[in-house]
Amino acid sequence: MIRFTNRTSQNIFDCDFLSNTVEYKHTGSPLLQHDVVRLLVHKFTDTRTVTQPVTLRVHVSNTSHEIFITSGGRPMVVPEFNGLSNTLDSTALRFRSSSSPNVSCVVGFSTFFSPWPIAGQMVMVDPREDAALGDLRSDRMRSKQVVNSVKKDCREFLLMNLHYEHLRSPTPDVDYLPLSVELYDPTLNDEVVSERLYLPIHIKNAFPNSAPQASFINMYMMDVDQFVLSTIVPGVISAEDYETSPRQLVFNISRPFSEGQGFLVHLDNHAKPIYSFLQDDLDNHRIAYRPPSVSYPDQRVYGAAFVVSDSHFAQSMPITLHVAVRPSDTTAPRVSVNTGLTLLEGQSREITTQHFQVVDKDNPGRVRMYVKGGLEHGTLTVRGRHVVIFSMEDVKTGQVLYHHDDTDSTRDRIELRISDGSNTVLSSFPITIIPRDDTPPYLVNNLGLQINEGGTRRITDEMLLAQDADSLDNNIIYSILRSPRAGDIIRRIRPSDTGTKVFGFRQRDVLKGQIYYRHHGDEVFKDMFAFTVKDHQEPPNESEVMEFEVIITPMNENPPQIDPSGKALTVAGDCNSHDMLSCLGRELSSSSNSNKVAAAAAAAVVVVVVVMVVIAVVVVVAAAGVLVLGAAGPTSSYLSRLALALLTCSGSVFYATQVLANFTPTA
Repeated sequence: MIRFTNRTSQNIFDCDFLSNTVEYKHTGSPLLQHDVVRLLVHKFTDTRTVTQPVTLRVHVSNTSHEIFITSGGRPMVVPEFNGLSNTLDSTALRFRSSSSPNVSCVVGFSTFFSPWPIAGQMVMVDPREDAALGDLRSDRMRSKQVVNSVKKDCREFLLMNLHYEHLRSPTPDVDYLPLSVELYDPTLNDEVVSERLYLPIHIKNAFPNSAPQASFINMYMMDVDQFVLSTIVPGVISAEDYETSPRQLVFNISRPFSEGQGFLVHLDNHAKPIYSFLQDDLDNHRIAYRPPSVSYPDQRVYGAAFVVSDSHFAQSMPITLHVAVRPSDTTAPRVSVNTGLTLLEGQSREITTQHFQVVDKDNPGRVRMYVKGGLEHGTLTVRGRHVVIFSMEDVKTGQVLYHHDDTDSTRDRIELRISDGSNTVLSSFPITIIPRDDTPPYLVNNLGLQINEGGTRRITDEMLLAQDADSLDNNIIYSILRSPRAGDIIRRIRPSDTGTKVFGFRQRDVLKGQIYYRHHGDEVFKDMFAFTVKDHQEPPNESEVMEFEVIITPMNENPPQIDPSGKALTVAGDCNSHDMLSCLGRELSSSSNSNKVAAAAAAAVVVVVVVMVVIAVVVVVAAAGVLVLGAAGPTSSYLSRLALALLTCSGSVFYATQVLANFTPTA
């Protein structure tokens, strides 16, 4: 497939694309040695569009992998139908990567983006169950968890205890698990290196894949009326395959209809010829034959040939379709030319006889086109006025124009009812809009960052990420307009680097994990930086100013410590628990002036401890009293003890207050 870097859905790019932005990425399949990509190159002027088809041929060389290591390993084997394979671990697959903490290796697969594996699924089996039961429990009875998608560190991936589970037969003797790995090793390359592998899974007692063949119910012949778009029904041509689902069989047109004999179209756009289609399209009546626009007095028979491919790219023998075009004696108007319109987003285009033409045998001057639908992203004008009716004379004089509304749309259409006053036919005029890079990027993630005081933390794509509908996401530029006050935005090529302060960065730097926020360590616990995102257009499409917030968590860097020059207070004499405060008061009175400050501090500590102990005793006594009351009812002795305890607590607090209040240290 041809795709943008880090994008799989976009299939339109500028002719003056930047270096390393458009790539052909091989899926890793070992089943094809060549590929063909068909491109349409459009040149837009103010008045017309010039389109030229281009074929890109790709040769796939059978070279060894740089990251995946499969040679010398144990192959993945399923010993029986509907069984489990051996474990996908380091004995079956390894990775050529360093164990350095600065190296990142991530591997994964997803069945949502690939039909493989076609005959089974990946499951995760509890390793403790295997160790406990050994081979006593069959594969069907083991507890398994289906894994449809995973992306993990390379070492963790090999410890997941993954197995391939075979699900159906008949199947080919080899199935495949598409794996994708991304390696970032700063000692080798500043860029992330990606690689794909189709890991083979061998199924014992299965037969090699067989090629598709034509279905025995085929008629290989269809009759159509002249000028009438006719759908190909499944009984005309179809194929079958023992291993591949019929819906996934691909029909490639190996010998198309000759010039002037018509062509096959997909009903999504019946103005453009197609070169291949799925059998699923045939089954759902999406493929049609468009006869030539030339009228003949007698019946004509045309032919085309197809080759059907299955999931393993095995090809069938050629299948020939014959189409008999019957002459038409109708006097109704008919569409002889309908190529549709291609224009750039926001442009206006004249609809000429090269795009659309209607002929009528008896009343050509009375033919009128009535707009009955479509025009979801544009308007139709004749001589500058919005209309719903126009004639072929308007088309021939160049007065019919389509105006796009400059929205981010790629398709539009004009639904027409064509009448000569006596007969009516329906037609649809397709319009293809090529998007223009005229909108700025926009943020999809702006969650901010939380960091410890004085720390440094990476800004990930989960915190900050932008997208651009018209250009490459990797090349989006973040321009910092107002730098953070309590820290810096730095870029680290390697995690061990000290980093360089930057005032802007690209999205590819964020995806590679090279952008960090570094706090200065000051007592500022909330920070932010203001920025815009823009693309590479001249002038660039730039967003409005946005803010990225940083929350700093304070750290207790200086815990309380004892002053080495401080004085200790020693209480001498016989001070029991009843007269502790009295002894403390006497010591304070008898202390020298130089020690009275330290003694006062110690006295405060002792007073607080005494008060806390007394309160704790009161709480315990109260709790015990509640239990006694609940068991034996109220007693006067308990109430008296509680009152005495409260009075004692109050007296202790009062006495401690008086001791501290009457003490005045002197120099």
